[in-house]
Amino acid sequence: MAQNTLPASYDLTYGVHNWGMEGNSAFGDCYIAAFEHLRMSKAMTGRSPIHKALYRAGFRPPHAPYAEEIYFEYGHSQGEAGAQPDQGTSPSAFATFALQHKLALGAGAVNITPSNPNWQSDMRQAMVDFGGGVFTVNLAKGIWNQLYSKQALDYVPGTPFIGAHAMTHLGFTPDRDVYITWGTRKDGTLNWTEYSRIEYWVFVTPEDLLNPNIDAKAMLAKIATLENGAVA
Repeated sequence: MAQNTLPASYDLTYGVHNWGMEGNSAFGDCYIAAFEHLRMSKAMTGRSPIHKALYRAGFRPPHAPYAEEIYFEYGHSQGEAGAQPDQGTSPSAFATFALQHKLALGAGAVNITPSNPNWQSDMRQAMVDFGGGVFTVNLAKGIWNQLYSKQALDYVPGTPFIGAHAMTHLGFTPDRDVYITWGTRKDGTLNWTEYSRIEYWVFVTPEDLLNPNIDAKAMLAKIATLENGAVA
């Protein structure tokens, strides 16, 4: 992935902490919730300083409150039965679903595997270029104690993994990455990001078209060059 000069720090959370659970407290729709949080951040990018101040004060950022419905519809598209299918989400399958249903105009993956020595800078560059990303991670035993505390997410080598999760990547500092998960902001150490990483996807969404400061056409051309890159 072509590299620009990354800033030392970057933040697309705008200081907002109230992002909403988007159904993830009841269903395994963490990927859909992370995608919705990504769209919320993109929608905030073009809003006025007054709006952003209200969001920081606790008002919900602009969003489409349909994460659960999208999750169920996605499940049906994968052949799952029942009114509320709850079998989780495949990132690549969701990208195809999002493009087909015009939830996204473009989607692509960033190589963050050990085969890529520049995975960290590529991940951060993609977050800057596309206004955030959806990060799929392994969760280690004991993770809930960290999620519900003020400490940054960290990983002790050798700790067994207990499952996968998805969160929104919306910022970084020299020694942290900034995520939104379970409705609020959570920082992760570089160590945690390295050991937990699975997949990283970026999207161009309808919110990008509404922002006069974004060249959505250029974003779509760039996203098409990524792994599994596609446009609607």
